[in-house]
Amino acid sequence: MPEIYPTRKALLAGILAFLFFAMQALGIYSPYTGIGASLLTGVLAVSMAVAERASTALFRVNAERRVPQRLAEGVLARVELVVCNNSPDDLIVSVEDQVPERLRALESEIEMRLRPGECRRGSYRVRPAPGYHSYPSLQVEARDPLGMFASWRKLKRPSSISVYPLSLGEYWVSQAGPRGRGEPLYSTWKGGGLEFYQLRDYVPGDDVRFISWSATARLGRPIVWEGVSQVSPHVSLLADLSLESWPGTPGEAPADWIMRTAVAIAEIVEAGGGTLRYGILLGETWEEGFLSGEYIAEALRRRLSLAGPSNVKRRVKLGALVDRLSRGEPGRPLVLLLGPGQNYNSLVEALSKANAHCRIAILYAPTGNGPVDTAVRLVEERYYKANLDSLRRAGAKPYLVTSRGAAVEVARRLWGILQEPGCRAGAF
Repeated sequence: MPEIYPTRKALLAGILAFLFFAMQALGIYSPYTGIGASLLTGVLAVSMAVAERASTALFRVNAERRVPQRLAEGVLARVELVVCNNSPDDLIVSVEDQVPERLRALESEIEMRLRPGECRRGSYRVRPAPGYHSYPSLQVEARDPLGMFASWRKLKRPSSISVYPLSLGEYWVSQAGPRGRGEPLYSTWKGGGLEFYQLRDYVPGDDVRFISWSATARLGRPIVWEGVSQVSPHVSLLADLSLESWPGTPGEAPADWIMRTAVAIAEIVEAGGGTLRYGILLGETWEEGFLSGEYIAEALRRRLSLAGPSNVKRRVKLGALVDRLSRGEPGRPLVLLLGPGQNYNSLVEALSKANAHCRIAILYAPTGNGPVDTAVRLVEERYYKANLDSLRRAGAKPYLVTSRGAAVEVARRLWGILQEPGCRAGAF
């Protein structure tokens, strides 16, 4: 039988009854205080009896949760609760869902009155952050009509929601909302195509066939003709979604920015007709894959939507993962999207041994305003500054993201870096 516990109303009524009894004993308004104490005691006794019967009937109350299986980030979704009273008594039932924090529920408790054999529906709304969300259980509570006493029981109703992350560009445009149109984060992939894009200074490693001799003669320095690329970008990507990447305000955690940036990279690779070799670090395990064709971004979205917070800290050696991603095609640019709490010695060693012409390491901190976000940012900034020179000596281009604006700015730089001749050399 579920345990019966008093509510705040019952505690207040009990205190008042005790005060009335004390005043009667002292002879203060004795006729009235005695009547008041008796009435309150009677109400408590009757409420207790009703609550005890309701607690017995609670075993015959069933509740189910109906959730959408897949969502896109930012969508306001409705979760439906269906409650049925299979007991012979009228019940006042309160259903509280154990909602994961990253689902960002606007409300999660529903109260309803159920007649015998009646089923009723209630709902609440969620605006989930990207990733995988797992519900543990439902809590059903029965109260007496006056709300003096209540009893509850938990129902194991496991269910889950997979939320596809937006790309960083899509997210930035969605945040612009009615204030204005979001600016694209990257332009067309550039290179040696037939359609003119721009003229720029010659950089060592550029193909001499694309030198514009007329512009070179006019300006007195080597100028290169650059067109829209007809070659395909090929990128290796590591996304760190271990436990350390998830703390922080939902939607502003490092894992959220890592997933958005990863999808944005997949979009530009897909648009250029290239290939993406990816690895996803999940604490003590990791997954890798190879994507090509027309649905690179969609396939990566689907895979990232199945990643969620776990209790496993980062245990896999980073050097082994970087080696696997950079093996086979030495010219392929390597992009590391990393969460907080990195072992910088291991990271520097892995980058220095990476078999890639271009190595980009982006470290993310929480961007929210909560105390956890602020504390992690301060720690990450300190360690990043202390190890910045070591990262550069390892041949990497390091960046630290500590705000929304920084996430967008780093992404814009990333598109430019991936199109530099030194980064493209041997990669396409």
